[in-house]
Amino acid sequence: MAHTEPAYVAHTEPAYVAHTEPFSIFNVMDYGAHADGETDDAAHVQAAVDAAHAAGGGTVYMPAGTYYLACAVGVNPWALGGTCNEHGVSSANADMQCSVNVLSGVHIQGAGNTQTFVTTDEEASVCFGAYNQTNIGVSDLDGTMSVPELISGVLKFMYCHNLTLENLIIHGTHTGMSMLGCHDSVMQHNYVYDIVDSGYTIQGVCPAGPVPQVTDNVRLIDCECGPSPVAGTGTGFRITGWPPGYANVARVNNVSLTDCYAHDVQSAFRIMYASNITGLRCVAESSPHFASRDLCLINVATAHFTTCHAAYLVTEANQNAWWVAQGSEDCTNITED
Repeated sequence: MAHTEPAYVAHTEPAYVAHTEPFSIFNVMDYGAHADGETDDAAHVQAAVDAAHAAGGGTVYMPAGTYYLACAVGVNPWALGGTCNEHGVSSANADMQCSVNVLSGVHIQGAGNTQTFVTTDEEASVCFGAYNQTNIGVSDLDGTMSVPELISGVLKFMYCHNLTLENLIIHGTHTGMSMLGCHDSVMQHNYVYDIVDSGYTIQGVCPAGPVPQVTDNVRLIDCECGPSPVAGTGTGFRITGWPPGYANVARVNNVSLTDCYAHDVQSAFRIMYASNITGLRCVAESSPHFASRDLCLINVATAHFTTCHAAYLVTEANQNAWWVAQGSEDCTNITED
């Protein structure tokens, strides 16, 4: 169906100043949130985020309950418009909106991933997102889509620095959690399941823009993905840059995976156009039909895997199934023990 992208309107945010009291708490209930699963709480949570940001930073606390976060009052924090704007952002995100725009210095924290629940039902939306922000995070909650068939997700962050996503359960969405063009960031102690596309996405952006964005120094620790809702679909961990042939080649650099587990998905670990990748005690389990896709390496330069499951190997089958199909160059300096 034809899609008309919204025109980009410049947005002015309040000045951010260094925070001197890092443990300030901004409870969303004090800003009018209901947490009843029916009332739209997006504006109330955003008000708490704005207050924390204006104060120089702090924790936005979401007590136990279910928060419905609609995008009717949401924004597109990725400053999009056209094929690629002056920031070099791909139009692949031009239709995305987020219910809550996380700003520098703000950490969203729930009461625990079995107590605080967030959900939305909007097409092409995410519950929490950010563009070009620093020192932010989301932790200790459960996120899902009330209509899982929609092309949407729960967490999507672009060009952010020092981002932490931890103690999260994400399920029933198109994608789980994404870091695009981010650096010095971490995903840890998370569980993603019932995802149609990919559970964890670490990606460089934009292939056609004037400014190549390199994703650098990202760690994934104790993260699990699987199963997919439909047999033969889904990628557990997608770590990918953009290949030669595009206007800009945006590689992914320095990504480590420790104690990560993918199972019952079409492709467990897919790593493409990346450099300096390490894996420690990672496990991939899938049906025999998809065994050759437990680890897909495409144009990877320097990678080392230690104490990984036997299925987590570079094999001739992988080369035939993926390297040749992608038309990429051979991987170099791939070692394991």
